[in-house]
Amino acid sequence: MSVSTIHLAGRRIAALSLSASKLPAGTALTTSCFGVGTGRGGPEPASVDAMTGSVCMNTAGQVRWQSSKPKKGKGKDAAAAADTVSYEARKAAEKARRTDAYKGKMERLERIKTRRVDTPKGALKQTFTQWFKPKLDFHQMMERKARQAGLPWKMKVATVVERLPVVEPDQEDWEKEYWDLKTHLYAYGRQYPKELGIMSDDSGEDFVMTDEELFALLPEGFKPAPRETEADATGDVKTTDRQLKTRIYLAVQDATDGWSVPTADVNESETLLDAAKRAVSETVGTNLSIYCPSNCPMAVDMKVYDKEKQTEYFGEKIFFFRVQRDEGDVVEADVKAEDYAWLSREEMTERVKEEKGD
Repeated sequence: MSVSTIHLAGRRIAALSLSASKLPAGTALTTSCFGVGTGRGGPEPASVDAMTGSVCMNTAGQVRWQSSKPKKGKGKDAAAAADTVSYEARKAAEKARRTDAYKGKMERLERIKTRRVDTPKGALKQTFTQWFKPKLDFHQMMERKARQAGLPWKMKVATVVERLPVVEPDQEDWEKEYWDLKTHLYAYGRQYPKELGIMSDDSGEDFVMTDEELFALLPEGFKPAPRETEADATGDVKTTDRQLKTRIYLAVQDATDGWSVPTADVNESETLLDAAKRAVSETVGTNLSIYCPSNCPMAVDMKVYDKEKQTEYFGEKIFFFRVQRDEGDVVEADVKAEDYAWLSREEMTERVKEEKGD
């Protein structure tokens, strides 16, 4: 038996270590035998009822028995196995367990990549990221090179003039079925068995009409405007009275840049939005009135000059503004560009590809 005295926070703490072979079972120990009180008016006994282990006293003056026997329920075999397994083996087993858990997590993420049949999750986002990330890296690299060269950027604006759809687009089959069902429920409501006697005798058939029946009720001589205009039939692209079901954009053709949108340099005394408005009026005249939803550009692009041209500017920064046609149209006599057209997104893409050879 050995006794050691420890001083902690001004309090004397005694620790006792006993050999279980020298301590009979049922022996009563009290904190008074160590000379330390419990603070509760007297010593508190603690009994030793095991044949192996050690006895110690904590800071509260209580004797605590720490047994080296295996915990109840594990058995002798488990205790023997724990003693024989080395630290490196336990560490390797834990690492294998974590590896299996990680593989299971990755397999699950691979299984849930699709939210519905044949529709990958995040496909559009991934496509945009694959295009945007290299472009962002290129812009950041050009910014560093411009600072190293000590040359500023020439500021320009490009105005995307948009004519909104005039009529609703053609409905898909599922949309027609949805609206037919909604009209039916609106006219008839819930259907209950006739035996309950809570259904109205009015069938509601007078409230359900097809489009043809509705058009027949219009005044004589009144005819709805066609969804396909004469410009669509003749292929005229120099009018806003075409492609009524979709958005179309004002495109102009320049001798240098080819098909693009109205652009202009930014003067020091004007804002980017003022320059965007001026780009439209200088390119196609003042008869076309536009509405600007925001003062903020929707995108920015860079055009780096060749080395021999980098005398005053390192290149161009082009800020794109998206505005909407309010009223009026382009007067061909006022157009400063070589050609112009009101094109849909697909038509604009086709013309640029033909021009660039891509």
